[in-house]
Amino acid sequence: MFKEFGWQNETQVENTAGTTGKSLRMEAIKINNTNPDFKISYRAHVESVGWQDWVEQGNVAGTTGKSLRMEAIQIRIENLSSVYNVQYRVHIQGIGWQGWKENGEVAGTTGRSLRMEAIEIKISKKTEFSVAYSSHIESIGWEEQQKYNGVISGTTGKSLRLEATKIRLLNKPSPNAKIQYNVYIERTGWSGWKEDGQTAGTTGKSLKLEAIKIQLLNLNEYSVKYRAHIQGTGWTPWVKNGTQLGNVNSGLRIEAIEVKIVHKSSEQKEESIKRGVDVSTYQRTIDWKSAANDENVEFAMIRAGYRGYGTKGTLMTDEKFKTNIEGALENKIDVRSILFHSSDNRRRSSRRGKLCFKLGKGI
Repeated sequence: MFKEFGWQNETQVENTAGTTGKSLRMEAIKINNTNPDFKISYRAHVESVGWQDWVEQGNVAGTTGKSLRMEAIQIRIENLSSVYNVQYRVHIQGIGWQGWKENGEVAGTTGRSLRMEAIEIKISKKTEFSVAYSSHIESIGWEEQQKYNGVISGTTGKSLRLEATKIRLLNKPSPNAKIQYNVYIERTGWSGWKEDGQTAGTTGKSLKLEAIKIQLLNLNEYSVKYRAHIQGTGWTPWVKNGTQLGNVNSGLRIEAIEVKIVHKSSEQKEESIKRGVDVSTYQRTIDWKSAANDENVEFAMIRAGYRGYGTKGTLMTDEKFKTNIEGALENKIDVRSILFHSSDNRRRSSRRGKLCFKLGKGI
């Protein structure tokens, strides 16, 4: 139901219902499900009313004949939610299309007097076992979108603390599988183990998280791996299965986390691969602080020198070697040095290796 239009013709899944670019409010919605395997329920947040009760199977959410805008919506699958996934996004006045929400998350806004103008809905069968998580961030609140399997939750470079987190499993291979997490709260201590979407931490108290532990239960074939971005330190190495990240009573805030589920059969292969950068004077001036915050920079290969052209092949020092290696080390990036050369015998190779060692000595 839309301002000036009334009820639109029925729209199929994955198509747009509503309008964009016309400044017309959505006033009501009906969602019909033709799949007999499951039911869909939904509710609307309405101007001057707030959240309505849940309705299902073609009933009206919202209002008609009252000129009241819909401001937000929640949609969920009532049964077989472990098998099917409902995703939806809405077009909001002054914002445009929001990111996709799923399975009962709030799409839209509340308390901002912004109208919903359009909606898209899609339903799919769940297949991949993964983890979803979100953080409550200083001055921001809860993130609008959940993060999944290794995506950053929180912020870097903004000096904002995490105050709480929620973590849950998606498409669990066993109904008994659980994920648990425990956070250390400033001036409070450990929160105690929370699980499957419960809030760990506080909101409205301006208290930072200083440490976190995450573990899986009843999932012997999988590991949970996680890392944190710590005030003044940057990204920690990945840890797993209940290991503590961060330091209690340190006064150092956690600013972001990343969490992922890994099958143990692929874990060894994953741990043997590192991502890094190969740099020399040709990359000019490098922002090593930004590099340290980049998840793709786990090490730096820094050119120490090279063999010049010609028959004499004079050994030359890379002009940026000292600057680069000091910048990387100051920002706690693992470093390796390399000297480019060609040699036709072991003695020359040994001499050039000693030169590489000499250049790095004392740094």
